[in-house]
Amino acid sequence: MKITKYIWPIIFLSSVSIGTYYLLIYLDLVTDSEKRVTWIFTILGLAFGIFQFWVSEVNNKIRRDYELKYEAYKELNKTIQAISEKLNNEMGKDGEIGPHGLVTSLMNLVNQFQDTVKTNDDFLFPGLQYKPGFNALSKISFRILERADEMRKNIEDMQKEKISDEGLNAVVVIERMNWHNDTRALLGELHDMKYDFYKEVKRYL
Repeated sequence: MKITKYIWPIIFLSSVSIGTYYLLIYLDLVTDSEKRVTWIFTILGLAFGIFQFWVSEVNNKIRRDYELKYEAYKELNKTIQAISEKLNNEMGKDGEIGPHGLVTSLMNLVNQFQDTVKTNDDFLFPGLQYKPGFNALSKISFRILERADEMRKNIEDMQKEKISDEGLNAVVVIERMNWHNDTRALLGELHDMKYDFYKEVKRYL
């Protein structure tokens, strides 16, 4: 709860107020009424000023933390969307970057997703890397990467064989179709799982 972030300023103000009452009113250390009132207003005014400054600093820290977390959340969202877009583009008629380029791009995006969560585990998202949503999304991302790498390897192996260009083109088309069908199903899982992960991240905001 956010109220716990204000516990020390509240304790400080409460302690000063109680101490002032105990010393100046209960023990009657200052017998002169005017001086007593002056001391009470002076001490409480100073204490309240410190309290306001302290609360302001806490609010600033909360705001800075929120902004950092929100930026990291947007970065995670962007990375996950980039994985989907990269796959959808490559599933087009001719593809954009080819199997090798696809694997390299996916590897960078998956690593970026993992690193963003794990490097912020101590400060922004403590414990997020152990949540079910993150684990599920990590597994499906690696499955997508592994399937793309399997396609790349199969196509490269075919290219090494002594077959005609026509035959090579035919088997490459079949391999890409198989990859397309498998990846389309994996993308569906990624789409469903990402919302559970987003819910987990939003709890930190």
